[in-house]
Amino acid sequence: HVAVEQYDFDADRAGQLLDEAGYMLSSGEEVRQDGDGNALRFELLFPNDQTPLAELVVNGLTAVGIDVATRPVELGPALFGAKLGGDFDLALTLYPGPGGVPPSGDPDYLRQIFSSSAPPGTATATGYANPELDDLADRQLVTQDIDARKEIIGRMQEIIAEDIPVLPLYYAGLRQVYRRDILDQWYFTPGGFPVSTYNKQLFVTGLKTGTEVRPTR
Repeated sequence: HVAVEQYDFDADRAGQLLDEAGYMLSSGEEVRQDGDGNALRFELLFPNDQTPLAELVVNGLTAVGIDVATRPVELGPALFGAKLGGDFDLALTLYPGPGGVPPSGDPDYLRQIFSSSAPPGTATATGYANPELDDLADRQLVTQDIDARKEIIGRMQEIIAEDIPVLPLYYAGLRQVYRRDILDQWYFTPGGFPVSTYNKQLFVTGLKTGTEVRPTR
């Protein structure tokens, strides 16, 4: 992990950046236009069970003069098919899902998500291309020196934070309920899926190590 750029919600600063980019908001108008008079307008694709989140995104963009039309679809082929085919302007989707990556996952995951040479996928940054990142992604894949590879990965993180092909909006909370007289605590199996409720070692043996099944009480 490296100290990458962070982005707070700042409508005034966003307006300044849009002005500098040539998207002006004329007096009395609600939507910005470029120098040719084209409105700054996008369509937002999102799962229909995420309507409240979509409304927050629309409100935030509207506040800086960007017009957004919404396209709610069912979570599944309607969403991921459009995502894979690039049939969207903006999209709210699971990230880096729908599967996820374990805590012990290799940082090559950055290449699989953000490299322009990565095959299309439900989690890839569709349409994103940065030659420097592509070069670094290929180099880290064959770099065996740990410190040198960390430096490469760190630079990749910085580029992604600067370009923002994907912006995580929130991290979902998870509550787990269990009986302490049966289970000491939830835990992650090293190298396993990063959700303890899917922890097969836990449910088969009840213990963190070994293969012996803990006797029921």
